[in-house]
Amino acid sequence: MDALSQELENYLIRLGKNPSIVSERMAHYTEHLIHLLNIKDELLIDNYYGLAGHPLKSAEELAEINKTTPDVIRQVVEVLLRRLSVTPEWQMMKQLIPHNK
Repeated sequence: MDALSQELENYLIRLGKNPSIVSERMAHYTEHLIHLLNIKDELLIDNYYGLAGHPLKSAEELAEINKTTPDVIRQVVEVLLRRLSVTPEWQMMKQLIPHNK
């Protein structure tokens, strides 16, 4: 995974574990960022990271739901992260995250 995608993934992991770590404004920006994806991909990201009130699901669970393999799910998530990480929306958002942690 490239550095841009890793920054976004780190943010989404933290957000999924503890939604209160971000302001209401950042939560709105994150929702907008994820909405850049088509609905199926949006749902995959929401479930994979436990965002937007969706329960966190493993790659294995998502693979079963989508009738594929966990490796394919991980590959798709990586592609989606890359797609989002290069958007102007994410580039603006990451500047608002203290210390980019």
